[in-house]
Amino acid sequence: MLSTFILYVGWTVRMTGVSAELRKIANEMDGVTTGKAVDALLNYETVSVFGNVKLESGQYDGLLRCVLYTGPHTTAFAW
Repeated sequence: MLSTFILYVGWTVRMTGVSAELRKIANEMDGVTTGKAVDALLNYETVSVFGNVKLESGQYDGLLRCVLYTGPHTTAFAW
């Protein structure tokens, strides 16, 4: 009985740590993504004049993929 409790506590501590790390990464990526979106919208005319729309779109898409990969669904531990 005691060993089961110790295993449960250890597993809970480990999963909480993993969840916290993923949340930190998701929050950081969310901030970067938001900054990139605001920058692209503020400089839309400059981006379109110099033909960097595909570059900006690609960078933003990559950032969004990182946010989706580290988002809340990864911390649900539904296995």
